[in-house]
Amino acid sequence: MGVASLLLLIGLGEGFRSGQRRGLAELGTDVIMMWGGTIPVLPEQHVGMRPYKLTMSDVAAIRAQAPDVRNVTSIINRSDLKQVSDFSSAGGQVLGVELNYPQIANLPIAQGRFLNQQDLAERRQVVVLGQRMVGLLFPGRPRSAQ
Repeated sequence: MGVASLLLLIGLGEGFRSGQRRGLAELGTDVIMMWGGTIPVLPEQHVGMRPYKLTMSDVAAIRAQAPDVRNVTSIINRSDLKQVSDFSSAGGQVLGVELNYPQIANLPIAQGRFLNQQDLAERRQVVVLGQRMVGLLFPGRPRSAQ
């Protein structure tokens, strides 16, 4: 009974560890993420805190002043937007990213392509959909028609 319990616990631990490793691999390798937070209103003060949001100037400062950082991208994450197609609508996470996002995060593309410089230059209204969102927005439609 003791040996069986021990083997069960080891199996569960290994399964959890490999699942976490797979999940983190989707983010990319050697990735550091930063979010806004709160900072003291006055230096050395820990009572009065004010919110601090990261800006594009923070991204530019990291690019300019952190030579050991290989790549930097900014991401806007929204979950309050509704996605709509001619066939259906859905809600979910929407990311606004820079062109270098696939260089940082693991982003497998099954069909089509990622954004490019010409999309930005011509201010095209384009989107990259994940497989789950394709299924929600285009239910029952063949992949080639999407």
